[in-house]
Amino acid sequence: MMRGLALADWLVNTTSRALGAHVSRRGFIAKTTMVGTAVAATGCAVVTQPGPPFQRITDCRGGLCRDGYTEFCCVINQGVNACPPGSIASGWWRADYSVYCDGTRYYIDCNDFSGYAPCGCAAGCDTRKVYCNHFRYGQCNQWVGGTGVIACRMVTCVPPYALDIGCGGSSAVDNATAGHNADCAAYTPPAPPPPPPKPLIPTPLAPSLGGAVSLANGTVDVFVRGSDGAIHQQSFDGANWAAGWLSLGGSVKSTISAISPAAGEIELVVRADDRSAAVQRFTAGAGSTTWESLGGTFTSSVVAATRGSVVHVVGRGTDNAMYTRRWNGSTWSPWEWLGGSNSTDPVLALFGTKLYLLARHFDGGIWQNVYTGSWSGWNPLGGWLTSDLTVAVTPTEIHVFARAEDTIAYTRHNAGPGYTNWEGIGGLGLNSDPVAVADGAEVSLFGRAGDQSLWHVRRQGPGWGPWESLSLEVTSDPVAVSDGIRLWVFAQGTDDSVQYTQIEAGVWSGSWTPVPGLLTAAPVSSYP
Repeated sequence: MMRGLALADWLVNTTSRALGAHVSRRGFIAKTTMVGTAVAATGCAVVTQPGPPFQRITDCRGGLCRDGYTEFCCVINQGVNACPPGSIASGWWRADYSVYCDGTRYYIDCNDFSGYAPCGCAAGCDTRKVYCNHFRYGQCNQWVGGTGVIACRMVTCVPPYALDIGCGGSSAVDNATAGHNADCAAYTPPAPPPPPPKPLIPTPLAPSLGGAVSLANGTVDVFVRGSDGAIHQQSFDGANWAAGWLSLGGSVKSTISAISPAAGEIELVVRADDRSAAVQRFTAGAGSTTWESLGGTFTSSVVAATRGSVVHVVGRGTDNAMYTRRWNGSTWSPWEWLGGSNSTDPVLALFGTKLYLLARHFDGGIWQNVYTGSWSGWNPLGGWLTSDLTVAVTPTEIHVFARAEDTIAYTRHNAGPGYTNWEGIGGLGLNSDPVAVADGAEVSLFGRAGDQSLWHVRRQGPGWGPWESLSLEVTSDPVAVSDGIRLWVFAQGTDDSVQYTQIEAGVWSGSWTPVPGLLTAAPVSSYP
């Protein structure tokens, strides 16, 4: 390994001397810690052989087109400060002591992957070149390979890792670019927009039929969206089910977030048919309140979680940003904008004293925002995923799951210091969102296969067991909850009945039982 590092150092020094004035920024960055990524992304031959592309610029004996730098994207992208079609953000650097952006400016390389654009001046000798330089810093969209030359560069006053364009926080600096500008590059450039979303594999079936919560060992309350659009509740007291389903009213257009903020209390949060958030809370033995509107306009389900004695509610707005309110036991805070360019329902989970908000963004990756008294801002967890995500929290770890393009479920987990790498849970292709639940220190994951049957895999200790069929064709994602003794799984069968099965001490009950009283759950396949 030490020999490999010595060779890399020799390559860096040799490369930086050879390229000289033509690629002074490249020589600079090659001597930083990003060299490993840059060499790995482009290959030694490309980095050290600028030859033919540069030689094509023969009609300019001087001018900006020969200074070694790439032109701003707005020059070739109809004035728009964004990566042009056929390219993607691939790396960035910072320039300090600039007359723009209050002193610090950020530049983002857009690397081409179309392979068709010729190397040349952007618009004459007094503009810099485009589609010539072979280089990739590598801090952006690292899961996307096969990129070619740098098409152009975006410019922004906002750090690239704070934008939703797939960039990480590893920094490079080149102050020589601090004064670069173009006629179409504003003195205070706007943040570049995210790249257009890649077509995703659809989830053809309806989402979860409802929610469930356990108030005490052996008890469970399950909530279902009925054919009338209202919420209906059934309760198991440890020995028997209630005589029938209880209607809680409402007109619901989403899945149901059911939480227990305090002993004996249940809080339901939904998106109503007018796209606002609504909440209903009740205490065991004291009955429920009426539905209370929290306002807002949402394009996703609205979810809730408790941190201490405070209830947090989050939903995705019409601008694809997340919005949140907090209930302190007596009053609600105003809606707060959390930003992000989100393409899925949010997920909220408490791990230790931290509240994790996660969603898939339009770059296909999972991003998280962590609350510890204030929000951290969005940070990427990577991946290229095609489903809503799900989270399970054990006493020692938080596990994140989603389905990828190959239809396999992938997971990362965090025991406190940071996340592991993405790990595929192979052996079964899913055509639905995965659903995860913690049962003590163990984690169960559920999903539907191509025959619409429900499958399950369990993590016990350091590894995953095999996928096993639960022998039920379903028309919705399941709802799962642990009551401290056993794990309950509810699903809607093809006859529209709500059925359940259980696992206790690692053993399934072996059969599905209808919850007393037949109820047709109205599926919701989208959130207009």
